[in-house]
Amino acid sequence: MKKVVLLLIFGAVALLCNAQSGRFRVAILDMRAGVNRTQSQVDGLVDMLSVELFNAGDFSMVERTQVDKVIQEQNFQKSNLSADQRKRIGGLLNADAIITGTVNYIIRDKWLASDGSTMTSGEYNVDIRLEPLPYEHIRWIENKDI
Repeated sequence: MKKVVLLLIFGAVALLCNAQSGRFRVAILDMRAGVNRTQSQVDGLVDMLSVELFNAGDFSMVERTQVDKVIQEQNFQKSNLSADQRKRIGGLLNADAIITGTVNYIIRDKWLASDGSTMTSGEYNVDIRLEPLPYEHIRWIENKDI
């Protein structure tokens, strides 16, 4: 699942900046845990995405500590950023684009394992937005069941 999400985002960012020269600066904001996911699981996905984009060589990633610092300094609530707040944060971070989204896990089946633990199977639903800056309109949205 994580590889598919990374490929989706990577492809969208690459398409967005294919006419750009030099390194493209990206900030990942407000990736939220949805149904049946914890924020720490989603944060792990965000870390993987940042590494993959950085390793591609064309991207400069804004560190999450910098993002969190700007959100705190502006007295914004990280869990509910408006379009204007995202634009302001991206501008203060000198980013070319921001990525936001939600990760859900839809449980399709549940059973009891032989050791007594509860097992589940299901699929991920990922809603990802890529917003170029200066903010004109959302360039790419993907809602995908994986």
